[in-house]
Amino acid sequence: MIPMINLFRKYFWFLFIAFQSLLGLLAGFLLLSSIGTHTVPAGTRMGGLSIGNLSFTEIEPAVSSYYGELEKNGALIIEIDRTPLKLSYASIDAFVDAKRTAENIRKSVPQNELEKFFNVPVESSVWKPVFTYNSGKLLGLCEQLFAAYQKEPVPEYYEVDQDILKYNPQVPGLRVDYGVLEQELKARMFSVPEEKLAVDIKTSPIFVKAAGNGIYKEPFTTLVSKAAIALEPELLDKARKAVAPLDGVVFEGGQDINLGSLIDFSHFTSDIDKDLLNRIATALYQTALPIDGVQTVHRKPSKRAVAYTEAGLEAVIEGEEANLILKNDTGRPLMLLADAGDTGITFYMASTGDIKSGILIVQKENEVPPPVITSVNKDLSPKQTKVVSEGIPGFTAIVSRVIDDDRVELYRDQYQPVSKLVESGEKPRLTTNK
Repeated sequence: MIPMINLFRKYFWFLFIAFQSLLGLLAGFLLLSSIGTHTVPAGTRMGGLSIGNLSFTEIEPAVSSYYGELEKNGALIIEIDRTPLKLSYASIDAFVDAKRTAENIRKSVPQNELEKFFNVPVESSVWKPVFTYNSGKLLGLCEQLFAAYQKEPVPEYYEVDQDILKYNPQVPGLRVDYGVLEQELKARMFSVPEEKLAVDIKTSPIFVKAAGNGIYKEPFTTLVSKAAIALEPELLDKARKAVAPLDGVVFEGGQDINLGSLIDFSHFTSDIDKDLLNRIATALYQTALPIDGVQTVHRKPSKRAVAYTEAGLEAVIEGEEANLILKNDTGRPLMLLADAGDTGITFYMASTGDIKSGILIVQKENEVPPPVITSVNKDLSPKQTKVVSEGIPGFTAIVSRVIDDDRVELYRDQYQPVSKLVESGEKPRLTTNK
C-alpha cells in the first residue's frame, strides 16, 4: 500500500499539469468555434469577377450583376474547321443561378476559426457559376448549325460490268454525337473570357463515322443468270425509275420472289405503262426460272403471243390476282440486280456461291391456222383483194429447262390464233329480168 501512495505522490504534479493543459486546450477550441467567419477568402474569383473579402450576403448580388449582362449579350462560340458560329445564351434560355452559386461558395468557406485551424483555407480559387439552360433548344439549334457537316453513308452495292460481278464497298458517313457536343458546350458555358469550342471534323470526338446497313451478311460472288428485254427509247427513263426498287434486293433461301411486294402496280395505269410492267415481269421471270431450285408459284401467260419475247416465256400482270411469284428453293440467297440501259432492261441473279443454272427452250406444236376475216373496201375493184394483217397461228408452247444436258419440261401454254384480215372489192349485184 505504501509504495502505491509514494508512486501517486511522485506523479501528482505531472498529472495535475497535464489536466490543466487539457482544460486550456478545450477552452481554446470552444473560443475558436465561437468566432464566426463571414467573408470569402481574398483570392477567390469567378471568371473575371473578384469576390475575395466579400461577405456572404454580398456574394449573390455581385454574381447576379456580373453575369446579368452576359446572359443578355453573351454567346457560346463554336469554331468548325475555323468557321466561327455563335449560340446566344438568350436563345437557349441560359441563366446563372446567383442564389445557388452564393450558397455553394458559402458552404466551401470555413464557418468559424476552429474549422480554419484544422482546414488550411485556400488562398486563391476560381469558381464557376451554377447555371441552367434549355437542353432542347440548345440541341435544336446545334442540329441546324451542324446539319451541313453531316454526311449520309454511301451504302455498299454490286454492279455488273461486261457480265462481271463487281463489289463496291460502303463509304462511311459522318454524324454528330450531340451528347458529346452538349457536354463540351456545357463545360464552356458562362466562361470568362469566352472559351470557344474549336472542332476539327477529322479528329474531334464530336464527329463520328456513321455506317449504314450492309446488303447481306455474306458477300455475293457469283452471277447465276441473266435476261434482257428490249424497250422503245421513249420508255427508257420510265423504266429506270420503275426497276430501281428491284436493284439489290436479296431473296433468302425459301423466300418468295414476289414482284407485287417490290413494285406498286397501281402506278402503271395507261396501256404503255401496263406494257412496261409486263416487260419488267417477263425479264424477272426469265432471270429466275433458269436457276435450279427456283419454282413458279403464280404466273399468268398472255392469251396471245407478244412481240417482245418468245411465246411461253412471258409473264403478264393483268386480271384478278395479278402478280408474279416464284420461290427460291436453291438453298442459297439470291440477289437481283436490275439495270435499264440504252436499249432495254437487263436483270441478273447473283448468289453467295455456285448454283446450277441452265437455259429455257420453247417448242411449238398443235399449230392452228388463223381464221380469215374478210371485209369490203369500195376503193378496190371487184376482183381485187388486199391482206391487211397476216394473222398469227394458234399453237401450244412447251417450255423446258435444260441444266447440264438434263432437260425437264416445266409447263405448256396455249395461245389462241390471231385472225387474218383481208379486204376485197365490192362484188356487183346480180339482177334478174322480169
